[in-house]
Amino acid sequence: VATIPRTKTVNPLGIYGDERYYFRYAYQMLVGNGFSISFNEGNVEKVLPVITRAPGYSFFVSQIFGLFGMPKNPLKTDTWVDLLERVRYFQCFLDSLCCLLIFYMARMLERDKSYMPFLAALFYACSPYNAHYSGRILSETLTTIILACTFLLAMKAIKSGNHRWYFATGLFLGFLSLVRPQYQLCGPMAFCSLLIFQRKNIVTALTRASLLLLATALIITPWTIRNYLRFRHFVPVSVGSLGQALFMGTVQLNEKSWRGWSRVPDDGTLEADVKKKADYLMALQLPLQQEPIETVIEKEREFVSLALSRMKRKPLTVLRAWLHKMPRLWYLQQEHIYGHREASGFLFLIWVILGSVGLFMAPADIRILLLPICLMIVYIFVIFLPLWI
Repeated sequence: VATIPRTKTVNPLGIYGDERYYFRYAYQMLVGNGFSISFNEGNVEKVLPVITRAPGYSFFVSQIFGLFGMPKNPLKTDTWVDLLERVRYFQCFLDSLCCLLIFYMARMLERDKSYMPFLAALFYACSPYNAHYSGRILSETLTTIILACTFLLAMKAIKSGNHRWYFATGLFLGFLSLVRPQYQLCGPMAFCSLLIFQRKNIVTALTRASLLLLATALIITPWTIRNYLRFRHFVPVSVGSLGQALFMGTVQLNEKSWRGWSRVPDDGTLEADVKKKADYLMALQLPLQQEPIETVIEKEREFVSLALSRMKRKPLTVLRAWLHKMPRLWYLQQEHIYGHREASGFLFLIWVILGSVGLFMAPADIRILLLPICLMIVYIFVIFLPLWI
């Protein structure tokens, strides 16, 4: 049931959004150049290491490339069509298996009514939003699968009290951070949450929280060391997107204000000097992310400074932009300004209503098992609300 709607979303001919980056990174990993990007400078091909993206999803794609074999002429984009199509179908199949994770989580919550886990898995199988992105070479699908694994492990940890499940949960939080760096703070959040909600036995709580945080650090630290050795800067996962996203999140984005990807939207509230400075910083971005690390970090600092200054000087304007954007944070509507069709997520509102009713009606022991999911919803809201969505 899940595989059929997902395979219908596969577009073997077009390159969707950031797909052009991921398959290039994956190719460089597979040929032994590490997490890097190649480009032609004159008649010479140059390969540069990348620090502006997380490596997890590109590594995942590179392993699928290795499974199916490389195209005969990998330097020509059109020779990748067949291979990319296979990657998309493989990812559709993998996302379908996420229904099993949903099934096992639901079975932990409801053992008396045997049909409930099947119904929960069916809801995910028929979700148009997940079906849409499973056919794209983007990190959303892998992130969803890792999140589902993390929730299942966390629920097992809470239910059994076994320290090994807490450690395993931390490992998957580390994997999650290497796929989507926005989740880097999940480890510290889980650490603090354990100390708060299990404070009656503080020694046990501290042991479990420390094991979880240690496991997360074990996954992320090798990549942090790689970044320092390569670039001589302390960067846990990646750098270069936070500042711009934070500044763009202070501007109300719609079809009237949209001026293109490389220009700052004009909603009528930007001062001339701020707009000029932001446009200059946007213009520093080179094709295929070839910027030197110093330029990336400096641009990051400047954008963060502009964003914080704007929040301080025009708090009501920024708040209005956030309120305008809030619905899009939770479900997607059609936006024509991006040039690519997106899946409508209005059906997500039904899941929210059903989930809220279920949480309200659940007994206390079930609510405790649902705590990791509830905390993640709060985390996503707090982290993503100020950012450009």
